[in-house]
Amino acid sequence: MSEPFLPQYLVDHKGISLQITGLIFGAQSFISIFISMLSGKYMHHIEKRTLMIVSIFISAIGTLLFPSIEYFQDSNIIIGIAISCRFLEGIGNSLAMSAMYAMIPVIYPNSQETKIGQMEASCAIGNIFSPVIGEFFYLYGGIKLPYIVVFAILVLSIFPLRSLPNLRDSGV
Repeated sequence: MSEPFLPQYLVDHKGISLQITGLIFGAQSFISIFISMLSGKYMHHIEKRTLMIVSIFISAIGTLLFPSIEYFQDSNIIIGIAISCRFLEGIGNSLAMSAMYAMIPVIYPNSQETKIGQMEASCAIGNIFSPVIGEFFYLYGGIKLPYIVVFAILVLSIFPLRSLPNLRDSGV
């Protein structure tokens, strides 16, 4: 979502180099490596619906806090906030993906391949359109609006998740 506008914003408005901007973007993937491995190892001990809700909440907090960089001028503080927020987003996203992959075979035992394919297609559609939509919101609402919109979507997505069954020690 922030790929089109964030690098230029950090360079033009905050004096952050493109190399550091790359590190900020990479922080989410970096933490995802470790969180994915840990969540896979301990998934059978965790109730998956609760994990989904908590993971989305963690990601939402990281998303909501990100535009606070607007209020700081010290590049070290900005970098610290940005990396911390990307870490939160990465933790939330990794936990959510792990929980989804664990839940789908249990909830949809006869169509799990189709459901996983649909989930992957949904992610691909989001990767295609979210930068365009994020840029639109940035152009019309500044640095805050894209993050507020994503935060609202994440929070609203928690409500339908509450209807999922409780899944613990499902053998997946």
